[in-house]
This record gives sequence, C-alpha cells and structure tokens, in this order.
Amino acid sequence: MKKTVVAAVTFWALVLGATLALAHHGPEVINLDKFKKAMAPVKFEHHKHQDRVNMDCLVCHHMAKAGDTAPKPCSECHQAKAGDAPSYKDALHKNCQGCHKEQKAAGKNPPLKCNECHVK
Repeated sequence: MKKTVVAAVTFWALVLGATLALAHHGPEVINLDKFKKAMAPVKFEHHKHQDRVNMDCLVCHHMAKAGDTAPKPCSECHQAKAGDAPSYKDALHKNCQGCHKEQKAAGKNPPLKCNECHVK
C-alpha cells in the first residue's frame, strides 16, 4: 500500500513539474508599438514564439539569468538611442529578421516584408 501511495505521489509530482516547466510565461500577445507614429505596431505572438524556440527564453531574453521568472522586456535595455546596446528598433529587426530568414531557409513561411509584421 505504501509503495502505491509513494508511486502515485511521485507520478503526480512529475506531471505537475512537467506541466509547469512547459507552461507559457508572460502575455500571450505583446503589441510592439513603440514606433507607432512611423510604422504600424507589430502584434508579437509571444506564446507561439515560445513554442517555436522550445521555451528557451534566452533566445530573445539574452540577458536573463537561468531561473528568472520575469525577464526584462527588450525596451528596458534597448532604448531609442541606446548606449552600448543596439537601439530598440535595431535589436528587434536584427533578432526577428535573422530568425525569420533562418526559418525561410529551412523551408518555412515566416513574414519577411515590413507590412507582413507591421500590420494596420
């Protein structure tokens, strides 16, 4: 009887741990509208991108530390006129466009043109 209870508790602890590890973090969608006067905002589908990078938050949140539960948003380090860091616009374009080009080369169909991300 004890072995059955221990096995059941262990099983459910593993299920809960796996569920929490695979859970989406942060908002489902982030509206990138810092430059909305010049370009239409980008509707960034955060949870879909988390799935695409297998929940490896460090792909985008490169300055986060392992175990951080709420990494800083890009705009916190990447300002319009950043010091050592690339500007917000340059950082997003380099990261997003670079990944989208890699996806295209891999035979996928990501948006590549300005108006495919900057949708009114």
